[in-house]
Amino acid sequence: MLPADPHLSALPFIVGVSGHRDLAPEREVEVKGHIREALTYWLGQLDPVTPLWVMTGLAAGADTWVAEVALEMKRSLGGERIRVKACLPMPLACYRRDFSGLDYDPQAEQRLDALVETLTQQGEEILVVPSHLPDEVQARALEDADYGPERNTLYLNQSLFVAKYANVLLALWDGQPSRGAGGTGDAVAYKLGQPPQWPLGQANPALAPVSQFDGQMGGLVHRLPVSRLGGAEPLTPEFCPFDGQGLKGSRAGPGQLWASQCDTEMGEGSTAQFLSGEFVRLLADLNQFNALSLPTESDPYPAAGLEQTQPVFLRADAIALERQSGYRRTVQRFFLSALLVLTLYEIASNYLNGDTGAWIFAGMLGGLLYCALLVKHAARRELKWKYQLARGIAEGMRIRGFLNLSAVAPTAAPLIPRRFRQHLPLLNHAIALAELDWWRAAPGFCAETVRSRWIQDQRNFLSARLSRQRVSALSWRERFYKRPLYAAELCQRWAKGLFNGSIVFALALFMVVALQYGLGNPVFADSKDYLMLGLQYSLMTAGAIALWSELAGYETTAEGYRSMEQLYLRADGLLSGEMTPAKEVMLTELAREAMFEHVTWHNAEAENDLKQKQQP
Repeated sequence: MLPADPHLSALPFIVGVSGHRDLAPEREVEVKGHIREALTYWLGQLDPVTPLWVMTGLAAGADTWVAEVALEMKRSLGGERIRVKACLPMPLACYRRDFSGLDYDPQAEQRLDALVETLTQQGEEILVVPSHLPDEVQARALEDADYGPERNTLYLNQSLFVAKYANVLLALWDGQPSRGAGGTGDAVAYKLGQPPQWPLGQANPALAPVSQFDGQMGGLVHRLPVSRLGGAEPLTPEFCPFDGQGLKGSRAGPGQLWASQCDTEMGEGSTAQFLSGEFVRLLADLNQFNALSLPTESDPYPAAGLEQTQPVFLRADAIALERQSGYRRTVQRFFLSALLVLTLYEIASNYLNGDTGAWIFAGMLGGLLYCALLVKHAARRELKWKYQLARGIAEGMRIRGFLNLSAVAPTAAPLIPRRFRQHLPLLNHAIALAELDWWRAAPGFCAETVRSRWIQDQRNFLSARLSRQRVSALSWRERFYKRPLYAAELCQRWAKGLFNGSIVFALALFMVVALQYGLGNPVFADSKDYLMLGLQYSLMTAGAIALWSELAGYETTAEGYRSMEQLYLRADGLLSGEMTPAKEVMLTELAREAMFEHVTWHNAEAENDLKQKQQP
């Protein structure tokens, strides 16, 4: 069951927070006004159903101020339109030590406790971001009171986590380099494509930076200039700005919007230009998806490996199923109407001079107009695109859920092929959201669990799709949509049989004509019209069936299923035993192949979209 509040099952837009702790207290009211202005701006970019998540570490200063402003806005709006997600670098008991005795904020510890209490009462998440440190090093870091490299590693780990998963990193930053690892300067640099420097020299693989060729991390940095207590005036570093085209409003309030590190010399191929276009497309697709009405009746099956993100998956899956059925009904009406028009056209020449001919032409005109209306309807409502968008979100989250189940960490390389990234940014966003469940509670690896809930589950699915058995138990519609191999073979048999039938009709017609005009025997002359109609309709129907099979992509789909079935079979044989780096790579590549198969299907289906039948 989906939650009653639609914001709890909608894909969120995430604003991460990074900022200095030692901000001037006398400027708190002014800076909070700028924070409220920035959050209001991003809220204004979103559809009313799209929730805004604020990810903050609750540190003194900037993190606390943003959290307090976000909670005030949440109270004024009501409901779950705004949610505050606390992402702590270490357990709260250890973290609290860094809040006591601060000259610049003597009430920091009390404010932290008040925020934690409020978040707990509201059912908000308080996540301790897991680190990659060995247990004994982690224990020393938690006891370190002097901000040594081990403790700073935990801060950097949390800072990069927020930057990685934020669509917009709200940085309250003076523009200076970080004074210690995990500072605001590190988070901004990482978000804009510069690799971080880990204090112990051991990077967290789950937070590896995305290469410039892969398009960096994605998202923007929204920088609010601030001065630190006793510090100099803020600087404005040279980063590539976001061009702002495609967003509502002329500017995002105070501060700057950055898309990437400087690469303007690259011209049209610049990373900043790529990321700006991707961000605008992400916002548009996010709002379009969340605005889709929820199905009145749906019972989607939960995905393995998803916990808190399960409602988002269930919503996407339910929408995909409903929209798929609606689009298929539209295509069926179009195809049957077009077939009726062709049928009437074939006999129209026999009735040109009578009332019957007028009715036939009226039927043809009505059928053509109905086909045109169906195409316009499909284009205006974007029936297939909405179905494909929801299906892509569901499949991306399902596949990432399988990796969560397998205890496979996120990787820098995206699951979807890089050439499709700018066109399908919402799929990457959905996959990243599903990754959060891995961070929340990554299970230990169990080969049998992975085999039964992922490998065998998918093998059963693919085997059923490729099966020719028990077809009679399915309705005719299900045979064509759930058995692509059977449908391809059936269409081929029907088209071949009708084509051979047309040859028989042609031979019979030739013999009748030869008897009548060659031998002067008109005994079968009256059958010429019927034989001609048989020839015309058998050829026409054979062509229509072949066209339908081509448009439906039965053979391509079946071939893709065969390939994936072989990969799952091979993975099944290599899965036994303990988890090893080789198995982790194998499972990641298996997920990437599954995602590639889906994206390839997505593109093929887009080419066959009914709206493509419009005249330019």
